[in-house]
Amino acid sequence: MAMSIIANIFLAMFASFLWLMSILFSGSHQNWVYGVRNLLLLCHLLITAVLVLSTAGIALGLYAKFTPNWPELAVTFSFLATVVGYGIWATANIAAEEISLEYYHFPNWFKWAFFPFPMLQKGGRKKIRDAAERRAKELKKRAYQERT
Repeated sequence: MAMSIIANIFLAMFASFLWLMSILFSGSHQNWVYGVRNLLLLCHLLITAVLVLSTAGIALGLYAKFTPNWPELAVTFSFLATVVGYGIWATANIAAEEISLEYYHFPNWFKWAFFPFPMLQKGGRKKIRDAAERRAKELKKRAYQERT
């Protein structure tokens, strides 16, 4: 849990830094988000670390609390697995549906490590590919409209 708290504190500091800098500089620098992508990646990794470490800490705490009472431990572990599993599933589906072009171009290790659920079925992979193609055409059309 101490590592989760540390990750959470640094996440808050870096995210606050990004927020303040975005207020100060994003209006005058159009490529600001691209310029701070490494810090955004660090914040994403810290969020992931907080999720993993907090889940592990909660699981260890539940085990320590309910060890002699196995039925209660099974119920609480099942609830924990359901909440965390559904949260990860919902996040992965939001990423695959709302940012399909970006999701399609994520490195495979990143997709399998952080957002694996849409990749598990062939239909899901095809749906992502089709949505990414639609989004690419939409962006291309908008780029040409803004040039003229």
